[in-house]
Amino acid sequence: MKEREDVLRIHAQSIGKLEVRHANLMRAVEDGDYSSPIVAQLNKVDAELTAARAKRSTIMPEPISLPTDLPVLYRNYVEDLVTTLQDEEVSGRASDELHTLIDTVTVNWDAEGKVHHLELRGKLLEMLNTTMPAGDAG
Repeated sequence: MKEREDVLRIHAQSIGKLEVRHANLMRAVEDGDYSSPIVAQLNKVDAELTAARAKRSTIMPEPISLPTDLPVLYRNYVEDLVTTLQDEEVSGRASDELHTLIDTVTVNWDAEGKVHHLELRGKLLEMLNTTMPAGDAG
């Protein structure tokens, strides 16, 4: 999947460069500053751009399919996390790690729903990159 995303990113950059070249050539033609070689180059870039755009659809990343029982899986992970964090050795290390990732925690009470809402602010990308299933936490 990562390899396909890298290919797609490089391909998108190539299309971007072709679009800039195409726009510059079109501007020259529109400004009346054109000759046979410029028109030939415009036609060449136009053909390359059309081909590159058509190829893009063949290298698009596959859609991510989520399991139909995602709420159950999430609940199981949370329950497993609760069990894992009850181990003092794990909870101490987890606490230290969380202190480096989370800057603030805001707790709001929803009286109508009778629930608390937590808002975490911190280094989201690092949080996502360092997460692993609770079974691997120990």
